[in-house]
Amino acid sequence: MDIINGIFRLQDKYREISIALGTFDGVHLGHRKIIQRVVESARLQQGTSVVFTFDPHPRMVLKPDLPLPMITTLAEKREIMAELGVDVFFTLPFQHEFARLSPEEFVRHILVEYVRPGLVVVGPNYTFGHRGKGTPETLRKLGRQYGFLVIIEDPVFTGGQMVSSTLIRKMINRGEIGEANKLLARYFTMSGQVVSGDRRGRELGFPTANVAFSSTALLPADGVYAVKAVLNGRQYPGVANIGANPTFKVGERRLEVHILDFCADIYEQSLTVQFVQRIRNVRAFVRVDELISQIARDIASARNILAKHT
Repeated sequence: MDIINGIFRLQDKYREISIALGTFDGVHLGHRKIIQRVVESARLQQGTSVVFTFDPHPRMVLKPDLPLPMITTLAEKREIMAELGVDVFFTLPFQHEFARLSPEEFVRHILVEYVRPGLVVVGPNYTFGHRGKGTPETLRKLGRQYGFLVIIEDPVFTGGQMVSSTLIRKMINRGEIGEANKLLARYFTMSGQVVSGDRRGRELGFPTANVAFSSTALLPADGVYAVKAVLNGRQYPGVANIGANPTFKVGERRLEVHILDFCADIYEQSLTVQFVQRIRNVRAFVRVDELISQIARDIASARNILAKHT
């Protein structure tokens, strides 16, 4: 997959372009339907499938006081797009000048001038142009004017709810990781560098990797989770704890991972944590031996859960 970041005339290099437009945060089932349509169309025409998005998310630039934690990082999006068979992942750094473009100016100056697609695919809630005034129907009308076909994909529903990044974000905030993973068609993932902690886990007999994360990261609800830890391309079973440590009066929220059957110094290395299922809430223990017994039960629960997710 080719990765293009910044202004580039795609039509000078690629032919018969089919393009998907959106933010694609999470690359969930609804997004995958859009992308699949683009990939299949390009293959039928022996052309090029392109996914176009802005980075950062426009809201982060336009409303910095209302942060929107992202389900996926840009790097994760790239990896997923490649797995889905996309030929070109085209990203433009979002700037205020883009927000001032009218819907027609966006189509004329971005889509037509730099892409010249034959097919454009969007979801039913796609908006574009100044203050999001452009709708999928607006795009369809402009497509007829500028010579490209527009397909508006139907939404995907599950349990009577439309699959959306907003819904998935709420599920993750509530700790409903198993449900969120189904809509993502993959495990919700966090990555970060392993940094020094209090080393309390080691003293208890369960050493943990303290994973640093951005203050703007989407963090699941406090609790204990069965996870898969990925280190240097290798996957290990694990148990993660998210939250302030109430037993030892640690006030800041942390992501700590106990990697099962593992013993090595991994400080300053990058660790990826794939969340599989929530095991329990975080709670305070009066005695340390009670905490040790609970951790042992958590590990047993995680082993049982992960055995079903090999």
